[in-house]
Amino acid sequence: MRYVCDYTSDLGAQQDRVGARARALAEMAALGLPVPPGFALSDVACRRFLETGDLPAGAWSEARTALAASLSAFRESGPDRPVLPVSYTHL
Repeated sequence: MRYVCDYTSDLGAQQDRVGARARALAEMAALGLPVPPGFALSDVACRRFLETGDLPAGAWSEARTALAASLSAFRESGPDRPVLPVSYTHL
């Protein structure tokens, strides 16, 4: 199971595991619209964190990799690659 979903690519089976904002961004990316780099944690990872204060095994590694990729893409941002502020949603 993946715990981190890159919303600039096809979410596939994970689309029911992320929030509406990540799904909307993934749909916009699929249409070819400019979408800022970023990722979402799955509902499984978020619930586990809220219950235990820690992420499932493997989720930290996935999150670090996704964050590094997002930061790299932010450095390459420009008029054709918009950058939006990071936000979160309370469960």
